[in-house]
Amino acid sequence: MKRDMIKKSILLTAVLSLGVLLLGGCAGTGSSKAPEVINKVTCTYNFGDIDGSEMIVVTSDLTVTTYTVYSDSSVNLFAGEIPGENECEMKESAITEEDWNRITDAINDNGFMKLPEELPKVEAYDGSTCYITVEAESGTHRSGGYCAGNGSGKEHSRFYEVKKVLYELR
Repeated sequence: MKRDMIKKSILLTAVLSLGVLLLGGCAGTGSSKAPEVINKVTCTYNFGDIDGSEMIVVTSDLTVTTYTVYSDSSVNLFAGEIPGENECEMKESAITEEDWNRITDAINDNGFMKLPEELPKVEAYDGSTCYITVEAESGTHRSGGYCAGNGSGKEHSRFYEVKKVLYELR
């Protein structure tokens, strides 16, 4: 009788421990965290082997502004400089609410705000440098680098998923 009680007690302890581990594991996935409220997304990249760069600015009011500069410009888009109309090619357009939701979903679903500022290095020649900056209610985060999103590993994959949605707007 005592042996049966010990077995049942051990079994109950094992089941409860497993339950605690499973529930604890779910807490770290981010599924219970509210999604980021995004205000503005900026994607800046150069053209690789062509001397020039472009900055796409998408805001929550569904506006897209694209700035294109070439090597003869003194404007540094990567430093966040917004050129005047006479210093660049500028194009404004609008997106749909669905497009904005695709952008914010990509940012939230891929944990963009937790990516490192500099992604792991990629061995390539004549690649493009790309940085994405997200301005959210919780703060601003920037991530990217040389051939960002084109390398191997989870961080490049997560970055690429956001980059892909933004590039589709071009």
